[in-house]
Amino acid sequence: MMFAKQILWLVAAIALVSVPRLRGADAVLVGIQQTWRYSTNNVSALNWTAPDYDDSAWSSGPALLYIEDNPAVTPRNTTLPNRDGILPYVTYYFRTTFQLTAPPPSFLTFSNLVDDGAVFYLNGAEIYRLRIPPGPVGYTTFATTTPLGNDATSYEVFTIAPTNLVIGTNV
Repeated sequence: MMFAKQILWLVAAIALVSVPRLRGADAVLVGIQQTWRYSTNNVSALNWTAPDYDDSAWSSGPALLYIEDNPAVTPRNTTLPNRDGILPYVTYYFRTTFQLTAPPPSFLTFSNLVDDGAVFYLNGAEIYRLRIPPGPVGYTTFATTTPLGNDATSYEVFTIAPTNLVIGTNV
């Protein structure tokens, strides 16, 4: 699974506090402390959402990946880099994998902490936008608004049909 945050999954915008939890029926497929790979480089011109993209040079760490220091958001495990010691990058790119060993469930529910916006991808296909405008998304695309309270302290949930989920490795 991938997403960019502007500041979060292809691209979302301004300060990532954490990463998504992905649930299928009652089975957790991506846990809240899953290890993620991340990059602050502009990879929007590359096919970084493709399942076979080589992200081995990217940094990695367990979620929650974060920038802000709001104590209400836990467990904070991996601090993301700043561009100048203070300000976050406009965009962070994230990737993780998970295994599906049985037929896909009838739906997938995502529960996320995102500040400010994100575009979510599953196996190379865009599946959801959170506070990101329609149209092409790039490294400098900003979110249209901020989360309630201007900080990612409440989980935001969305559900999709698992049309591109596969038995085996999913990205």
